[in-house]
Amino acid sequence: MATETSVPSGAVEEANRADKTKLRVLWVGVCLYILIVANSFRLATQLPYQALIVGGLVNMGIIISMFVAMNKIKRRMAERSQK
Repeated sequence: MATETSVPSGAVEEANRADKTKLRVLWVGVCLYILIVANSFRLATQLPYQALIVGGLVNMGIIISMFVAMNKIKRRMAERSQK
């Protein structure tokens, strides 16, 4: 008969607390990044078109990676709460 190893509830709570802190830091980072990008719109008229295309692609990559990281943390927290 196989026995299931269980993680102590204190360890789960500690891991969830750490994940909540990571989520908070990521949200602050996303908000600050969007504010910086919004502030730089006034300078966009001075850049060549090709630089705007590359900058837009880089910005989308950064924002998407932040949201993927947040989704990964949320999924991990939900997985832990179901166990």
